[in-house]
Amino acid sequence: MRRAIQWGAALAAVLLIAASLPVMWQVGSWALDKLRHGGAGDPVPIRTADLTGSGPGSLISAMTMPALTNSVEGKDLQAARVVYRSTSGDTDAPTVVSGSVFTPRGQAPDGGWPVIALAHGTTGIDQPCAPSLSANLLGNVVFVQGFVNLGFAVALADYQGLGAPGVHPYTDSRTAGRNVIDSVRALRHTFRDISNRWAVFGGSQGGGAAWAADEQARTYAPELDLIGAAASVPSADVAGIVDKAVAGTMTKDQEAAFQAIVESLARLHPDLNRDDYRRGAAARYWKVLSACSGPDVA
Repeated sequence: MRRAIQWGAALAAVLLIAASLPVMWQVGSWALDKLRHGGAGDPVPIRTADLTGSGPGSLISAMTMPALTNSVEGKDLQAARVVYRSTSGDTDAPTVVSGSVFTPRGQAPDGGWPVIALAHGTTGIDQPCAPSLSANLLGNVVFVQGFVNLGFAVALADYQGLGAPGVHPYTDSRTAGRNVIDSVRALRHTFRDISNRWAVFGGSQGGGAAWAADEQARTYAPELDLIGAAASVPSADVAGIVDKAVAGTMTKDQEAAFQAIVESLARLHPDLNRDDYRRGAAARYWKVLSACSGPDVA
């Protein structure tokens, strides 16, 4: 009963945080972070990390995040930036992805810290567009902090091609879902006393990742016990976006998504001609449109 109340409190926290944040980006805290983090120190390896594995979710590296943990927002977090192994949802080929993982400080409960996997929204499609490379996780620190304060460990995947070398397959929710699942495995390889019980929450692009993680979890990671999933505004059906593009009836949000889809596909398939899908100002400012989004990506 107590554990059920705890999970219920977590869901309530999701709704409360989402309702109180009409925009993801915390510009004020970002500006303060820029002033605060000059002497944060260099990252060092996490002593408890197990680097001996080789399968999906196994660690390649796990480093401290002093720019975050020395900030006001991150002072109560035990944090690590991780590089770990995952699997392409398209080809089943092994991949290397990055992310960040967190636990509360102090004694874990019996059975270990329960886990929340956060699946972030669109931040861009370039390698620097990763929450783990940002001092405030591109605004996601408020979510991480909220869950950690409730007694949860948190895993935040960057997704393939963000933070680690490779092409980011935008809207490939199957791949993003596997990256999310493997971030939970990476968390369990980084810090001690982590439960195998977990839930996933994501919004926008992360909503698709959370949905896909839920669909694959039981077969892809049977050793983990997925309790539930919450997918907020996922891109569940993009079948009509080409017709809208031809007709010129896309919304501004759809135009931004369409540009990211075309650029991502062009990187994955070099024979695709971008000029078949762009014209005018979009063609002239294509590189600008491809830039990372959010305040902490200078």
